[in-house]
Amino acid sequence: MHPIVLFISGGGSLSGLLVAALLLARRDGNRRAPRVLSALMLLFSLGIVHPILSVAWPPASRLHMVLLVEPFQFLIAPIIGAYFRVLLLPGISLRPRHFLHALPFVLLGVFGLLPLPSSEPLETSARIPVITGWLWALLVVQAFLYLIPSLRLLHRYRRSLPDQESNLAGIDLGWLMWFSQLFLALYVSYAVILVIMIRGPYSFPVRGSLSIALSVLVFLIGYRGLLQRETPAVEDLEARSPRVQEKYQKTSIPADEVEELKTRLVRAMETEKLYLDPELRLSDLVERLHATRNQLSYVINQRFGKNFYNFVNEYRVGEVLRLMDEGSYEDKKILALAFDSGFNSKPAFNLVFKKQTGLTPSEYWRGKKKKV
Repeated sequence: MHPIVLFISGGGSLSGLLVAALLLARRDGNRRAPRVLSALMLLFSLGIVHPILSVAWPPASRLHMVLLVEPFQFLIAPIIGAYFRVLLLPGISLRPRHFLHALPFVLLGVFGLLPLPSSEPLETSARIPVITGWLWALLVVQAFLYLIPSLRLLHRYRRSLPDQESNLAGIDLGWLMWFSQLFLALYVSYAVILVIMIRGPYSFPVRGSLSIALSVLVFLIGYRGLLQRETPAVEDLEARSPRVQEKYQKTSIPADEVEELKTRLVRAMETEKLYLDPELRLSDLVERLHATRNQLSYVINQRFGKNFYNFVNEYRVGEVLRLMDEGSYEDKKILALAFDSGFNSKPAFNLVFKKQTGLTPSEYWRGKKKKV
């Protein structure tokens, strides 16, 4: 193996172990997500080290030799899927059936330990390229069987947030999109390796290519993963499929109950000014109004024609406008008025304000001064 490949692989393996240790040491928030990511980093380190050991210490090549896929590779996609689920569904629990996802890893590990007939040396066995091709093909198929549902879950989560949260600042889903794109690139590279093995030379350096790919992945995601914040839970996220949503749209609630709940909701917003709480969530209103989540969502969506995020923030913009009209701006900056009205970030305030008034806060204020 080339010295440069050994250098990159060694650095990647050590980085993976360091990141895994730091993730395990975290004690804040949802601790299961860092633990799953830590397992992924350890898995990468093993996947990087074993090809190196196969060169430095020949007996290590017994599991898995020449061109065969490393058994650890069949654990990567299931752990990626688990990471998405524990990050977006914090309440999910581990059940015995979940260990079935490790079955390909176990079967391949057992297969790697089985002795070949002594009359057929491994290095010259005609079966190895064929078996290897099938294993790499299965590896690529497995990847997409986990990545596609994970991306669908992320899509539902993104769409559901405005129905649950009144402030979206600080919720960084770009990390998960970037995370999934990196793994998509990894498995595309696996598909390329598969094509090369089928069409190209038998001596293609699979082990070295695999070590470099995993090392680059560790460098790219490891330290950013340490900075990932906990995401807020979305209730009934698994049930938010298009079919369930269509059924929800047809849900009928007695008209008198709808109007009574609508009246209580308006009173809570206009009299009690619950929107001033920057951490206000749909669940808080549900508890305050003694209603169910479906009932309250139905009233906001069907009677006001808005999602929860827009419904609450329109009240906040109205509060800012009221404070401006009262002259409160004279001794406060506009951003301070926004924070006093329940916003918790300048970009969100500017976006919602312009959407509702057609002007930025500064443009609105300048126009108001001209009228005066």
